[in-house]
Amino acid sequence: MNLVSNIKDTLRLLYPFRVVVLGLAVAQVVGTVLVYFSNRSLAAKIAAIQAAGYSPLPGVNIDPSLTSFEAAFAGGAFFTLSTGAGVVLLTFVTILLILPLPSLVRVYKSGMLKPGFRFLGMAVLLITATAATVPVIGWLMLLIRANARGLCPGLTAFLLLVPPAVVWATLKWSPQRKGYKRLPWRNPFHFVLIAVLLAIWLSQVNKDVFVNLKDNLLLTSRPGAAIVDFYYRYTLFPAEVFKPLADKQLKTCVIAGDMDAKTARSLEAVLRAQNYFVIAEEGPAADLRLVFQEDRLILGHGKKAVLIVDRNRFMRSAAEILDQFSAETDNSKAFRQFTIVALLGVAPLILYLSSYAVFCLFPGVLLNIRVASFLAPLLCFIFWICVMLALDAPAADTLTRDQAAAAIRDGTRKERIVALRFIHDNRLDIAGFPGYQKLLTTTDFAQRYWLVSNLGNSRAPEATRAIFRFLESDSAYIICKAIAAIADRFENLDGKTQESYREVVLEKMQSTDNWYVQFYAFKDSRRLGWIPEKSD
Repeated sequence: MNLVSNIKDTLRLLYPFRVVVLGLAVAQVVGTVLVYFSNRSLAAKIAAIQAAGYSPLPGVNIDPSLTSFEAAFAGGAFFTLSTGAGVVLLTFVTILLILPLPSLVRVYKSGMLKPGFRFLGMAVLLITATAATVPVIGWLMLLIRANARGLCPGLTAFLLLVPPAVVWATLKWSPQRKGYKRLPWRNPFHFVLIAVLLAIWLSQVNKDVFVNLKDNLLLTSRPGAAIVDFYYRYTLFPAEVFKPLADKQLKTCVIAGDMDAKTARSLEAVLRAQNYFVIAEEGPAADLRLVFQEDRLILGHGKKAVLIVDRNRFMRSAAEILDQFSAETDNSKAFRQFTIVALLGVAPLILYLSSYAVFCLFPGVLLNIRVASFLAPLLCFIFWICVMLALDAPAADTLTRDQAAAAIRDGTRKERIVALRFIHDNRLDIAGFPGYQKLLTTTDFAQRYWLVSNLGNSRAPEATRAIFRFLESDSAYIICKAIAAIADRFENLDGKTQESYREVVLEKMQSTDNWYVQFYAFKDSRRLGWIPEKSD
C-alpha cells in the first residue's frame, strides 16, 4: 500500500515536468511543420537556381534530404527547446499565478482576515494579480510585435497553438483538483535553490558561455561529441526559417523591365557577387524582384515595392542597398530575439526540470513525499552545481604567452584548451609553442577544434599538411574548422597556390553529403574569391 501511495505522490512531484513535456510535444509538432515547409521552399529555390545554370551549390545531395521528415523533425527540435520552451514556461507560470486569485479574493471578501491583516491581504492580492497580468500583457505585446511588419508564421504559430495544451494540462493534472492544498514542488526551499542556481548561471552567461559548454562539458565524452555533431548536422534547417535575407547563403532574384542584354548581364553579375541568383519568373517566388524602369530600379518583395534606387547607384553600392532591402523585408526579428532569450534563460530551466524528474523517481517511490520533496531538489541542486563547476574556466585574455606555452607543454586538458584559445585570439603562430605537435594526434575533440583553428594562423609547412589531414576527419565539426583554416591562410599565398586551395574547398563541397560542411565550403570559397558561374 505504501508503494502505491508513494507512486501517486511521485506523480504529484512530477506535475510541472508532466505539463512541460506535453507542451514541448505540441511545440515539437509546430516546429516540425515550420521546418518542413521551410525546407521544401529551400529545396525548390535550389532547384530553380540549378535550372538557371548555376553550380556548384550548397544544399545539393545532402543527407538527410531537405524534403525528408528526419530533417524537419530534427530541425524542429531546435525550436522546441528554445522558442517552444519559452512559450510553455511563460504559459505554465501565468496559469499558476492566476489559479490562487479566486481563493485570495474570497478570503479577502469574506472578512476572515483580522482588521490588522486586511491591508496585508490586499497587498498579497494585488501583487499576485499584477504578477499574473504581466506575462499575459507580455504575450499580447509579443504577438503584436511579431506581426508588426507582416505575418510572422513561426512565432505566431507557437504563441497561438502551444498555450491551449499547457493551460489544459495545468488545470487537468493539478493535484489541487484532488484535494491536495500543498504542492510539494512548490516548497519555498525548492524555489530558493532554483534562485541560487539561476543567479550562478546568469553570472556565467557571457560571450564564451556556449564555447565553455561545448569544450568543458559536451566534448569531454563521445555522447557529448555526438550531441555537437547533431547540432552541426541539423541546425541549419531551422535557421532558414527566421534568417534575414542578408544572412541567407542562396537568394533568388527575378529581373523584369525593358533593358538591353548588356545591362541585364551587368545587373546579373552584380547580383551574383552578393549571392543573388537570377531565376526564371515562372519558378518559385523569388526573394527579390528587380524591375528596370526609366534608369531606375524598383526592388520588390512579392507584389510589394520596397525600394526605388537609381541604377548607377545600385551598381556602385549593391551590397549596402541589398542589406537595406533585407532589413525592410525582415519580419522575423522578434522571432529571433525571443528564441535567443529562451535559449539562454528558459532552456536551462527545462534542463533543470528534466533532471528534477529523474531525481524525483527514486526518492519518490522509496520514501514518503515529505522526505522526497526535500531530497529531490537538493540532489538536483548538487548535480547542477557540479555541472557549472565543470563549465567554469579561466578567461583566455588573462593568460600570458609564457603561461600559454607552459600549458601547451605540460598543462591539464582545461589549461591546454584555454591556452589554445589564447593563441587563437591573439593570432599567434602555434608553431612557436614547443610541444604543440603532440596535439596533432589527440582524440580530444575540443583540443582538435582549437588546434585546427590555430593552424590557420601558422605559416609552418607542417601546418598546411596537418590542415589537409584534418580535412578528411570523420567529424563534420573538425572538417568545417579545417576549411576555415584554409581560408585563413589564403592571403599570404601565391596565385597558383590560391587557385589550388579554391579547388580543394570546392571539391569538398561537391563530395560531401553534410550540409554544414557544404555551408562552410561555399562560404569560404566566396572568401577565397570564387564567384559561382552560370553555365551555357
